[in-house]
Amino acid sequence: MLQQEDFDLHTLSMEDDRPVHDSMHPSLSPRDEEFPTSCETSTKKSPTDGKSEKSHEVQNKESTTLSWLFGRLWSFSRRKPHIYLCTSMDPSTISGLKEHLKPKCDPCRSILQEQELPHGGLDEFRLPPEASRRDAVILCHSVQNRGLAITDVENSIYEEFLKHCNAVFGKGHVCVIVHDFEFNSGALKGSRAILQTRQPMTFKMAGLIILAGKLADGELQISKEEIEQLKNFITGIR
Repeated sequence: MLQQEDFDLHTLSMEDDRPVHDSMHPSLSPRDEEFPTSCETSTKKSPTDGKSEKSHEVQNKESTTLSWLFGRLWSFSRRKPHIYLCTSMDPSTISGLKEHLKPKCDPCRSILQEQELPHGGLDEFRLPPEASRRDAVILCHSVQNRGLAITDVENSIYEEFLKHCNAVFGKGHVCVIVHDFEFNSGALKGSRAILQTRQPMTFKMAGLIILAGKLADGELQISKEEIEQLKNFITGIR
């Protein structure tokens, strides 16, 4: 028969066998089973973090785009107007005209730029992409190059090109000089009348039409009236 002391001792020993939660070991604390540690909490992102990062990316892209746009506008505002002197013939055929135009183009206001045109495929030819309405074009055509076929007629050479020039520069900044005619005032007036009647699109696309004789080295066979018109055309580009 067990004594009371034995019973009490046995009960105590059984109680001692139960697991004890020691405050010195937080990993064994019941509270730790319910709540994450501070390290675990720090690794979790707020649902708004992703939105915030995307917002910053969008702002950076917008800022870069605006910087590029302002840079382009600044360079455009500083760019001097260009006057494109175009021919599909040898440049020597208009060298007299070029030498006459150079002094008229004030370097502080505009730049005279020679532009060679292709003999074929002119319908698809385009001027440099930076060309704008601040610029102008002088198209030189020799009647020795397939005759007087500017626009409207069969096998016309410049119909599409003049449409392109008109769209880029505007009619007032387009000049056409048809040269290598016999330099005779009566003959030139007759040729002009024929051109205006049979090829009206030329006059619709260009603001200044000049018919001339030779424009090669040392020669400038243009009437005084049209020389003045050409001067006004050049000085008006700024």
